[in-house]
Amino acid sequence: YDSHAEGVLDKADGGIRFVSIGIRVDLKVAEADREKAEATLAKAEKHCLVANSLKCPVHVEVAHLGSPAVFS
Repeated sequence: YDSHAEGVLDKADGGIRFVSIGIRVDLKVAEADREKAEATLAKAEKHCLVANSLKCPVHVEVAHLGSPAVFS
C-alpha cells in the first residue's frame, strides 16, 4: 500500500481553506482479492470519518490495483 494526498487551497470567507483534497492509492493485492479490494476502497471513501468531517470534497483515485510483488 502507498498513497499520495494533494490539497487545493483558496481564499474564502476571510481566510484560506481547502477547497478539494485528492488521495491517490496504489494497492497491491492478489488477483483473486481484486474485487474485494475495490469494494473495500469504495466503502472506506464513503464512510471516512475525516473526509466526512471536512467542508470540501475528498476524492480517492486508485492509481494501481495490481498483484503484489513476489520475492524469492
